[in-house]
Amino acid sequence: MKLSKNDFLALTNKNEIAITFGSSFSGDNKAILIPSSKPRFSKKYNLHKLTLTNKNNLGGAKFYAYLRGENVTFAYSDMAITINSIKVN
Repeated sequence: MKLSKNDFLALTNKNEIAITFGSSFSGDNKAILIPSSKPRFSKKYNLHKLTLTNKNNLGGAKFYAYLRGENVTFAYSDMAITINSIKVN
C-alpha cells in the first residue's frame, strides 16, 4: 500500500494516518499518526519531509515521511520502516 504524492502534499495536522508497519527488529506494529508540521522541502537533498507524531504517545520518538520524486517512504526515528497498510482520515 502506498501514499500518493498528492495525498502526501495535502496532509494537514487535522488528518490522522493509521499505519501498520514492520521493521528489521519487530514484526507488525500499529500506530495512529498526526502531522506535527506541514511538509518541508530540502533543496540540498531534493525531497519533502513531514514530521509525524504518534497520537497515543505524543512525547515518544517521531515518525518521518519523505517524498522523493513520486515515492513516499517512512522512518521511525532514524530507522526505515516498511508500510504494510495505510489509511488517511
